[in-house]
Amino acid sequence: MNPAKECPSRKKGMCKVADICYAQKAERQYPAVLPYRMRQAEAWNTSKAEDIIGSVVEAAEHCREPKIKYLRVNESGDFRNQWDVNRLSKVADALKCYNIRLYCYTAREDLNFTKVSDNMVVCGSSFMADNEFTAVPKDYELQSGELICPGNCRECHACKNKNSVKVVCKYH
Repeated sequence: MNPAKECPSRKKGMCKVADICYAQKAERQYPAVLPYRMRQAEAWNTSKAEDIIGSVVEAAEHCREPKIKYLRVNESGDFRNQWDVNRLSKVADALKCYNIRLYCYTAREDLNFTKVSDNMVVCGSSFMADNEFTAVPKDYELQSGELICPGNCRECHACKNKNSVKVVCKYH
């Protein structure tokens, strides 16, 4: 929805890992990343929800195996406001009939996620939404009931389902 450079969570002091933000690191390290994310933000801000849905469906229909089952949103940045949450929920509802589930991570504990689509999974960054995802130091000792992030979303689906799981990701 927006680049790390313009992350609303960082600006509001809500991000717990702003000093080691991997999305921002990529924007500094690779010259093409920031302009690309700026174009993505512009598309999100100016496109109708129906056009976004159509683009996802078209991409899904033309992809090679394996078929798209999950779509991660907010790879960088975060929700700007409740409008973003509600709009993404609308997209998730429409993609349900295509068996494409949306999932996202957010530090925006101040927004309301209680009425989002049942086809949209919200992982709170250091707070429980549908799930909780917390970045921790390398020497962190796993607590009872927590899962360690394996770092490969193709093999792990813990964050893609609404199951109140607590996932920890060690700094890397």
